[in-house]
Amino acid sequence: MKAYLHVGNEKTGTTSLQRYFATQIGGSGLYYPKTGRGGGDQHRQLFDDLANGRDVSKFVDEVEGKAAILISSEAFSFMNEHADTAFANFSRLGFDVHMICVVREARDFLPALYMEGLKFGRTETYPEFLQKHLPRLETQRLKKTATKNGWKATFIPYSANTLLSDFRSCIPELPQTGSLPYVNTTPPKNMAPLLLDMNRVFKDGSITRRTAHLMMKHGFGTQSPNQLSIPAEIAEKINQIEATDEVRLGLFKHKSRRGNLPIFNGVRP
Repeated sequence: MKAYLHVGNEKTGTTSLQRYFATQIGGSGLYYPKTGRGGGDQHRQLFDDLANGRDVSKFVDEVEGKAAILISSEAFSFMNEHADTAFANFSRLGFDVHMICVVREARDFLPALYMEGLKFGRTETYPEFLQKHLPRLETQRLKKTATKNGWKATFIPYSANTLLSDFRSCIPELPQTGSLPYVNTTPPKNMAPLLLDMNRVFKDGSITRRTAHLMMKHGFGTQSPNQLSIPAEIAEKINQIEATDEVRLGLFKHKSRRGNLPIFNGVRP
């Protein structure tokens, strides 16, 4: 059985894609399993079950006899011990796997990832967050995981305008009709100081999420300047990863030549 494994990354249109998968896939040529979705559009519960070695026989029973299935959860892209275990347990299920990962340039990916984290109670400043999470850029680890398990792997450079067509090129069984729904849950960067203070004061991410939702609904600060800045030494580390990671270099090499490295908030290393 063929299994397409969409592993993210985060902040690369995954929510829009997952909503499309859940509502548009219904034919016999491709199946989007309900088991493991936990009532949502992505297979986060399946990831958690695989990562913790729980019984996934209900999922196996549901997909039995299907020609091709599609699994989607950005949790697979976390590249930590839980993800490693989830990959290993998924491999043991015996599918013919094609891993698909969407990769976003660091200069856009990292701020979006930080702003998303603020909604869920993050209390670090942006530089502190980067010091901990720079390994999230090392996309070549996913390629090594695919190679280790004997899987095909495709890496797509993120572009909102071509995201669905890129997926249709990778997954011919996808419907050729319909479009991606627009879903944007990332607060504007100028909201960072306020959300950070709220997390430190209230220590309740639900308050922050609700506040961020209301502020976005009313268009707060959509034209305001970027509030995230980083030291030059961190920008140097980011640029180094972007220019040497095997996958990122292949996708963005035209932007990684000497003298044309990414600039983060006006700081050039």
